Amino acid sequence: MPAATPPMLRQQILDCHRAGLRPAQVARELSLPPRTVCRLLARWRQATATPDLSPRFGRCGRKVDPGRAAHRESCRLLRRLHPGWGAGRIRLELRKMHPGEPIAPLRTLQRWLRADGLAPPPAVPVAPTEYRRATEPHEVWQMDAVEALRLKDGSGACWLRLTDECSGAILATELFPVYRWSEVPAGQTQAALRRAFDRWGRPGCLRVDNGIPWAITGNLPSALALWLAGLGVAIHYNAPHRPQHNGVVERSQGTSQRWAEPERCASIDELRERLLREDHVQREEYPAIDGKSRRAAWPALLHSGRGYSRGFEGLMWDLREALGLLARHRVRRKVSLRGQVSLYHRLIEAGRAYSGSWVWVQMDAETAQWVLSDAEGKELRRRPAPQFTREAIMALTAPRS
Repeated sequence: MPAATPPMLRQQILDCHRAGLRPAQVARELSLPPRTVCRLLARWRQATATPDLSPRFGRCGRKVDPGRAAHRESCRLLRRLHPGWGAGRIRLELRKMHPGEPIAPLRTLQRWLRADGLAPPPAVPVAPTEYRRATEPHEVWQMDAVEALRLKDGSGACWLRLTDECSGAILATELFPVYRWSEVPAGQTQAALRRAFDRWGRPGCLRVDNGIPWAITGNLPSALALWLAGLGVAIHYNAPHRPQHNGVVERSQGTSQRWAEPERCASIDELRERLLREDHVQREEYPAIDGKSRRAAWPALLHSGRGYSRGFEGLMWDLREALGLLARHRVRRKVSLRGQVSLYHRLIEAGRAYSGSWVWVQMDAETAQWVLSDAEGKELRRRPAPQFTREAIMALTAPRS
């Protein structure tokens, strides 16, 4: 749109017209478009009083819906009450606060927040890395924990999060009333996984970082990893210092901390209720994919199709699969002066003849025995591994890491 004609130039147009010049002559004299001169003169002829030479800026731009002002004020208020809420989460709340009224688009809310100085800082781009994301729901779940959460009453909390890698939907959040994740027993993590499997079915794979209790200790899988292998659930360990490979669950962790606002919760029960509500919003309501919720965009998210129950686990848990996972790990150990090597905090007899030498140790899944070999791969001897029983692994009492 061209700029408005200045008042001084408008006065010159009026003076030339009063001097008897025709509109075309006025336009030539003042180097103006003839249409501009004709339009201004026609407006002034209709005026009953002295012509108004000031530009009509009030008639420019879009017409503002009076209801938008109330919506913008609500948007501003929600952002100040919940600093961690983004424009999408605020828009969901506006629909509840103003039912039946048209709500401004997401970009408009973002523009409002930016204009009011309430927008978050821009994201820092991360260099791309080699990573293949799952293409179907429940193909891969990402698992991660958040710790060191401080509630309003001063108590601490941490939670375990399971997020579907394909859709980004939060599947489960298990809350624990302890400050450090290392204080949560492995059995409680196992119980949380059982509840998630019972609701969503078993995934094809769990993607994890190197934290406890699923981490590999001493280059050998943990008891929790062996239990999962017996259920037919693989574990993929991300490379160290690659948090972006677990980026889906990491992003959901940040979202939950902003939406649920643990620091405003007066008790662990209040935080648990908020997490349940916000997980439901993130999965079932938030328009994340082409205006649809994750649940609506991915119908297969309802269930993995690989059923689970405690009765199923008791009947179908496979010791050979668990030992097969253990057999894929070959570790190097130094024989002590007493002729022993250490595995899972247990001493295994290698023989005094090999004292001071390095040996390779690997599980034979068929016989449930440790196989000790020299550097050339020659088998030296075998030792039984009686602690690796079906009952011990399912109860996470073996191996002790």
